[in-house]
Amino acid sequence: MFNWGKIVEEQIRDAEQNGAFDNLKGAGKPLRLNDDENPFEGDLKMAHHILRNANAAPFWVEMDRDIRAQHALCETILDRYRTAKTPAIQRKAEADFRAEAKFHNDMVLHFNCICPAQHTLAKPPIDIRKCLSSE
Repeated sequence: MFNWGKIVEEQIRDAEQNGAFDNLKGAGKPLRLNDDENPFEGDLKMAHHILRNANAAPFWVEMDRDIRAQHALCETILDRYRTAKTPAIQRKAEADFRAEAKFHNDMVLHFNCICPAQHTLAKPPIDIRKCLSSE
C-alpha cells in the first residue's frame, strides 16, 4: 500500500528546492480569508472568529512561538558552553543549558500533545547528551 502523505511531502519538498514556490503572489503575507472561506476550521469556527477579533492566536500557536524562543535561548547557552574559556564558566553554562533544555523539552512534550496536526507540526526534543558531547 502506498503512503500518499509521504509521496506528496516529497513532491512538495522537491518543488520547494527547485524554486517553484519562489515569488508567489502574496508570499510572506497572512491569508485573507472571509469567515466562510476557511475549510479547515470545522467546529472551531466560532472560537477562531473570537480569537481573530481579539487579535489573539490559538494556544498552540502561542506555544510554538515560545518554544522557538526557548530553543534560541538553548542555542545561545550551548554556544557559551562550547566557547567557555575556563572550566568554571563551562560548568555554569552546562548547568544552565541542562535546565533550559529540560524546560524546552517539557514545552515540546506538551505542544506535541495538544497541536492539531501532530504528524506535521510535532517538534523533536533537544538531545541534551548529544549536544553536550559534540565538540
